[in-house]
Amino acid sequence: MNPLRLLRAEYIWQPLQLFRRLGRTLRPTAPMRVELPWGLEIDVDPQESIGRSILALNVVDLTVLEAIWRLLDPGEVAVDAGANIGFMTAAMARRVGGEGCVYAFEPMPELLDPLRRSCSGWQEQTGAKIAVRALALSRTQGTADLEIPETFCENRGLCRLLAGSATPANAGQRVIKVETTTLDREFLSGPGIDLVKLDIEGHEAAAIEGASGLLEKKGVRDVIFEEHQPFPARSHAMLEERGLTLFRLGRGSLGPRLLPSRAVPRWDPDPANFLATREPERVRARFAQGGWRVLRGSKGRNQ
Repeated sequence: MNPLRLLRAEYIWQPLQLFRRLGRTLRPTAPMRVELPWGLEIDVDPQESIGRSILALNVVDLTVLEAIWRLLDPGEVAVDAGANIGFMTAAMARRVGGEGCVYAFEPMPELLDPLRRSCSGWQEQTGAKIAVRALALSRTQGTADLEIPETFCENRGLCRLLAGSATPANAGQRVIKVETTTLDREFLSGPGIDLVKLDIEGHEAAAIEGASGLLEKKGVRDVIFEEHQPFPARSHAMLEERGLTLFRLGRGSLGPRLLPSRAVPRWDPDPANFLATREPERVRARFAQGGWRVLRGSKGRNQ
């Protein structure tokens, strides 16, 4: 192991996790159950990248995770689009608690059974209502082709919807039909959403387009989304046109950072993630304090 990796925030703020990591002389191969920093447990596959990250660091995508932890309050409504095995769903459920709701969207059939099992347990422990939707968020309701890479067993986070008549990047890759829906169809007639997390492998702009009505009526407060295209990409433009303020999420040595949307961090181990919000002053206040609150081991106390 590179000694510099031991200086990561995940180890500094979770010293016991460092001892667990160093104590594993052999890489486990069988599925394991891991307790997350906020007290809920998740089943992971050590031979898959998300599982390995959770075993090594106890978290995945720390900057996004911290943003979710700071922005959600008890009783709120959250959406996890691209839920995968439900890691972010678990954090959302812990934060919103017994009066809150979490909607986990995951179209990949092979992930749905473990996701549902985990969510059932988390719902009992937190009291939060957790709804698992076997759907992909897009611009329209209907069906679409989901590309499953040959490396799916090694990284379950790389499945992606093919746009229109697009073909798979590799002719040998598996493609299945999945059902799609829109945020407008699911939530336009309701009270709105407090926080949406979009991590759907390049389809984020389409999902934002499918929330046009919701955004027009100011029905979404915060949107955390991944975007690898240079600023301003289509996703950025659509959100700014509807009155949301954009920040880039960055990782500092002492905690998360709110950066200008055009900023390009010198170093950040996490993907390019952004936050769009209708309440920028609330966001600035929530990010004003340093540290990584989600790593403190809270079992649900509102920090």
